[in-house]
Amino acid sequence: MSGMHHLSGLQQLVRQRFLAHDKEHSSERAFAFFIEEVGELARAISRRDRDNMEEEIGEVLMWLLSLANLHDIDIDRAVDRYLADPANEVPK
Repeated sequence: MSGMHHLSGLQQLVRQRFLAHDKEHSSERAFAFFIEEVGELARAISRRDRDNMEEEIGEVLMWLLSLANLHDIDIDRAVDRYLADPANEVPK
């Protein structure tokens, strides 16, 4: 399954653009920003504000990739690991 998802290119772009800045702050602070964006996404969903949902989904993804970079976690490998676990299959 490895390499099927190709999020690594986006992760690399995020690494190049934001990692130096992200390293100036703690991982806990980066996680707090991630959670803040998840909250903003929840509000957009509750309002059914599609335009804002799109914006917030992008922000959530960028912070998730920043967290992966801060902890040197390959996002494609993380996704492959999740999908390979039978416990994560949708019940039939």
